[in-house]
Amino acid sequence: MTPSQADAIASAVLQPDHRRDEIAARQQEEMQQLQRQRRAAAIGMAAGGLIAYQSGLPWVKGVLYGGVPTFFIAKVWLDRRALRG
Repeated sequence: MTPSQADAIASAVLQPDHRRDEIAARQQEEMQQLQRQRRAAAIGMAAGGLIAYQSGLPWVKGVLYGGVPTFFIAKVWLDRRALRG
């Protein structure tokens, strides 16, 4: 490999690339979406546990009966909040 070829390869590797920017932006959006899903799941499980405690249901049933609907409500709320700002 000649020095000019090595310089051309090095400059191509070091130059900013639009595809890299798009990939980084997509990965950032996916990471934020995953964080919102995890937060919604935590809210849903906490609400389900509280519902189970208050109603005397077993913990698993409380998470299913109260946590799943609360998860979807929290997910919609967090997604709408993320879109606004």
